[in-house]
Amino acid sequence: MKPTDHADDNPTRRDSKVPCPICKRAVNVSAQRPKFFPFCSQRCKLIDLGAWLDAAYAVPSHPDEADEGPLRQGDPDPQAGM
Repeated sequence: MKPTDHADDNPTRRDSKVPCPICKRAVNVSAQRPKFFPFCSQRCKLIDLGAWLDAAYAVPSHPDEADEGPLRQGDPDPQAGM
């Protein structure tokens, strides 16, 4: 490998396209990342930010995990009987 060779010089990577997570429009991934990557525009980036702020994205939990509250002082340890 020559000292001037870089991994970013790979033509398949330079010319690849990925879909925008919001509108699915193709985003060209060049040697330099696009300004709003992985989004196609500032509009799509702001839509995604708004979804995060509105809690539209959430990690699912098991129903019994959501029902369990923190242990209070004096409560028996549920792990102690095991």
